[in-house]
Amino acid sequence: MVLRLLLVLLVLLGLHAGYQFASPFIVNAMLEGKMKDMVKHRGLRGENDLRRDLMAYIREKNIPIHEGEIFIEVSNARVAMAAAYETDVKVWFYQRHYDFQAATAPDLKMQLARGAAAR
Repeated sequence: MVLRLLLVLLVLLGLHAGYQFASPFIVNAMLEGKMKDMVKHRGLRGENDLRRDLMAYIREKNIPIHEGEIFIEVSNARVAMAAAYETDVKVWFYQRHYDFQAATAPDLKMQLARGAAAR
């Protein structure tokens, strides 16, 4: 009986830790998907409208990004969006630091990665 209770407790603790460490990756993938969707269906919206809509999404999902960390480029040829941010995850005694780059184009993601490496 005690062994089963300990096993259930261990499984629940493992699920909690897994959720804590996986959720930043899921949120980053969701942010990148939202950025790509906004670029694809931008219509006649300008840079300010895109930034406002993206910031509303970021606040809704509690992503630790400030407005100055978002790059939006609107030109006749293309629309590009990128954001680089950091987050820390702490589970009991273990803490992990993550750097994320969400971008609509691979070249922007490479630029963000080089900029983060230079810091």
